[in-house]
Amino acid sequence: MRSFHRTLEFLKPYRGIVVGAVFLTLLVTAFQIVPPRLFQYAIDSGISPALAAQKSAELASTPAAKEAAQAVWENWRDERGPGIILLIAGILVAVVAFR
Repeated sequence: MRSFHRTLEFLKPYRGIVVGAVFLTLLVTAFQIVPPRLFQYAIDSGISPALAAQKSAELASTPAAKEAAQAVWENWRDERGPGIILLIAGILVAVVAFR
């Protein structure tokens, strides 16, 4: 405990720098968590629905089911999926550049 107090006394003139260093360390740690979460979101909301729709279109047993699954796949492809993946890729590049 004595050495801890001596260390604090030594750091007293550098208080602002120490607080800044601790804040930046916490910020860098937080940015280490962001890329895996972005990958998770891209897979869960962008890639998995596309694969599920494509697989169900391939495995559909009746022509009506195959047509419905193909419509879901085309809807994903035309509206939502690629846009989400491109947005997440852009955010990922920005996070890595900032980090």
